Amino acid sequence: MILSNIQLAETLVPALVNGQSYRNQAGNPAGLIGYKNLNAKEFAKRINVPPTWVLSNSNPAVSGDLIPHLLYGTLKRYQWGGSALAAWIEQHIVGAVDALADGRSAFDYAYLNSAQFAKYLNISEPWVRDGVRTSAKEIIPHARFGKYVRFRLGSPELELWEKRHMVGGKGVEGQAHGKQNIQ
Repeated sequence: MILSNIQLAETLVPALVNGQSYRNQAGNPAGLIGYKNLNAKEFAKRINVPPTWVLSNSNPAVSGDLIPHLLYGTLKRYQWGGSALAAWIEQHIVGAVDALADGRSAFDYAYLNSAQFAKYLNISEPWVRDGVRTSAKEIIPHARFGKYVRFRLGSPELELWEKRHMVGGKGVEGQAHGKQNIQ
């Protein structure tokens, strides 16, 4: 029987939490590599952008905002779970709320495009697109990767934005009608 590197590592370095093998956010055993190397296609799929955009923004001759990556000869790999890539993603968030940091990282969210986000909210896509323009009354928190706008489903900034639009209900402090609800 041939073991994968991860299976082998788990047998050599058992990291147990409450009797269960613990894996970090990248899916690797604790205490081992804290990230997973992805190729351009895999990374593009995670942040929901075209692979060609990832490759062009990984080229220092083309991009002023270089995506952090490893270069193994001609092969580019992106460290999903690595601190450099997390910092790069976080600096592309529009409407971020630092005070609500809940211990999750940039790698813990699903990245939805405008059509997917509109479907999730059951509203029109033009309304969502209007909400990310700088002229919007209140900008919907989002990540902007070049011309691609993505919404981090479940992020603190998006949850706070949704909470501000809640009207009615006990203990709700929505501002949707321009005034605070009476509790």
